[in-house]
Amino acid sequence: MRIIGGEARGRGYPLPRGFKARPTSDSLRENLFNILSPVEGKRFLDLFAGTGSVGLEALSRGARQVVFVEIEGVYTDHLKGLLGNFPAGDRGEVISADFGCALRDLALRGSNFDIVFADPPYARGYLGRVLGELGSFAGQGRILEAGGILVLQHSAREDLEEREPFLLGKRRRYGDSILTFMEMKNSETR
Repeated sequence: MRIIGGEARGRGYPLPRGFKARPTSDSLRENLFNILSPVEGKRFLDLFAGTGSVGLEALSRGARQVVFVEIEGVYTDHLKGLLGNFPAGDRGEVISADFGCALRDLALRGSNFDIVFADPPYARGYLGRVLGELGSFAGQGRILEAGGILVLQHSAREDLEEREPFLLGKRRRYGDSILTFMEMKNSETR
C-alpha cells in the first residue's frame, strides 16, 4: 500500500502479517479524496480502519486530527506502529474497540468530526447499524458536526437509502464497491 497525496505522497507502508481484510484500493482512495477535497484542517474519523489506508491518507493531506477505530488487535497494533513513524502521526489516535463502543466513548469525550468514513465488512448488516449509532448522537453536538460528511464504502449489492438525520448525496461506483456520501442535517433542515 502507498500514500497517494499530500505530505507523505509516494510513501509505501507494509501490511500487517497475516493480513486478510479487503483494503481500500489506491484508485478508490484517490477518487474519495478528490471528492472530499480539501481535508486540510478537518477532523476525520476512520471507522473499521483495517490497515488505516484512508485515515493515513487524510493525515498526509493535512487533516487536523484522525481517529482510527478498529476492533482487531493485530491491525490496531500495526497502526500504532505506523503512526509512530508517519509524518503528522502525532495527530492520529488509534482506538481498539467495537465501533459502537468507540462512538459512545468519543461522544462522552465530546469529540466531534467534520468527516466520518466507514468501511464495514460487506454484506453483514453493518450499514444500518452505523447510521443508527451515528444518528443517535444527532442534535447533541457530538461525533458528526451539522453539515458534516459521512462516507460509507459498501458493496454494490447492499441497498442504502436516506435515513434521518442524514441527507443522501453523491454515490460513486468502483467495481463492486460504492462510496455513498451523506450529510448530517442542520437543526433547521430537520
